[in-house]
Amino acid sequence: MRRAIRCSLIFAAVLLCSAPPAAACEMSFPRMIEVGGTALFLNGQGWRVVSPWGIRAYAAALYQPTLTTAASEALRLGRSWAVEMVYCREASAAAIREACLTSLRANCRIGCVLDGDATDAFLATLADARPKTRWRFVFDGGNLKVHEDQVLRGGIAGPAFARVLLETWIGRVPPTTDLREALLGHKQR
Repeated sequence: MRRAIRCSLIFAAVLLCSAPPAAACEMSFPRMIEVGGTALFLNGQGWRVVSPWGIRAYAAALYQPTLTTAASEALRLGRSWAVEMVYCREASAAAIREACLTSLRANCRIGCVLDGDATDAFLATLADARPKTRWRFVFDGGNLKVHEDQVLRGGIAGPAFARVLLETWIGRVPPTTDLREALLGHKQR
């Protein structure tokens, strides 16, 4: 028993020591951004925690035209939105794509069909992440655009795919319920 506890503590120490400095993952998001002439306001922000020890993968913020704590309102088809993420640690494009595809499939339920072309186009926009990489996913009501560090990486037409993508953060199967609640304006624990 002591050996197992000691091994767990050593494992945790190795993970924590290899973590990038906290400054690599500050939660600093502007209160408002402009998308195609429309103001979007910071609805909520939170951390994607990936371990029981509190190791953070990224900080995220949700922007909406009006603030809402209801996922159903935030997910209303055709409503503009943006999600901004700042990575805390390195992640390979393959791992990011796999996580996104799993989450897209998990959130595309009854009455939802993932468009293969749109999904492939979206996954092709994703690249390796390094600490402080800033991604912004912007939906203007008609098109989804993906930016990495303010450089346009690609876009997908139509609101259906954009809605499923937003559900990956605030839908029925989010990365964590704490992150979903934080993005919907509830305080993160």
